[in-house]
Amino acid sequence: MGYCFRGDDWNIPAEKVVKTEEEEYTSEYGMTVFLIKKKKYKRVIIGDLEKYIHSLEKKHLPDTIEITYRDRIPKHLNRTKIFQPVSQLIDSINYPISREDLMGELDDLAVALEAEVERRETSLFQTVRIHRRTIDYPAVEKALIGINDTEDIHLIVDAHDLAQTRNPLEFVSGDSDICGRTEAELIKTNTSIAGVIPLIRF
Repeated sequence: MGYCFRGDDWNIPAEKVVKTEEEEYTSEYGMTVFLIKKKKYKRVIIGDLEKYIHSLEKKHLPDTIEITYRDRIPKHLNRTKIFQPVSQLIDSINYPISREDLMGELDDLAVALEAEVERRETSLFQTVRIHRRTIDYPAVEKALIGINDTEDIHLIVDAHDLAQTRNPLEFVSGDSDICGRTEAELIKTNTSIAGVIPLIRF
C-alpha cells in the first residue's frame, strides 16, 4: 500500500523493498486484501483532496496569485495522505497563476493521483511474485494465537508455507503488532520464517 500511494508514511521504505534485488513475494490472500484496502484507501485520499479543493474555493484567494503569495495558500494538514502531493504541486507551479487555473491544477492532481496508483500497482505485481498456499497448518495457526489479528496470522502462515521451499525467508511488515520483539520471536520460534524485518528499518 505504501508503494502505491506516494503520500503514504511508508512510501520511502516501501520503495526500497520493491527495488531490492532480492526475490519478493506476497500470497494470493495478501493480494486480495491489498486490492480491497486499496479501493477504500484511494476513495479516502481522493475524497480528502476534493474536500481540500472545496475549502480552498471558499477562501478569498486573489484573482491572480503571485509567487510572493505562494506560502499563504492554505495546505492540508501535515498528517494527511494528500499533504505531500499538494505541497509539491503548489511549490512547483509557475507563478503568477490565476485562481481558476490553480483550481484546475488541483483537479488535474486528483486525476493524476488515481492514475499513479494504478500504474504503481501494475509495476508492483510485475516485480512481486504471488504465492499460492494449498496446505493448512492448524498447529502453526494455534501457536500464533498470541497475535491478535487473524489477517496477520493468515499472511504469516502463507509465508511459513513459502519458506518450505524458499529458505531462508524473511518477513517484512509495517505492522507494529507483528514486528514487536515478543511477536517476532513467536513467529521465528513457531514457523519456518527466518526473521521479521520492520518495514521502517528496511
